[in-house]
Amino acid sequence: SLQLGSFASAENAQRGFETANAQYGAALAEQTLYVQPVDLGSRGVFHRLRIGGFETLPQASAACASLGIASADCMIVSATQL
Repeated sequence: SLQLGSFASAENAQRGFETANAQYGAALAEQTLYVQPVDLGSRGVFHRLRIGGFETLPQASAACASLGIASADCMIVSATQL
């Protein structure tokens, strides 16, 4: 999966979700865009905006590279959930 951002509130994550879907929805039509909450202890709960559904690591890398051209903050976070 790819991570497009991490947000301190669920509301900001939802806005990030809507923005990413509007900007990149067509390019990622076959993938799943989702928010994953994670408890970081004393730092609080953060909400990670992720895209999953890639069949291979090269597909995920290519998607991240193409989003990077459009100035998206994108990184590969899991090869096991592609």
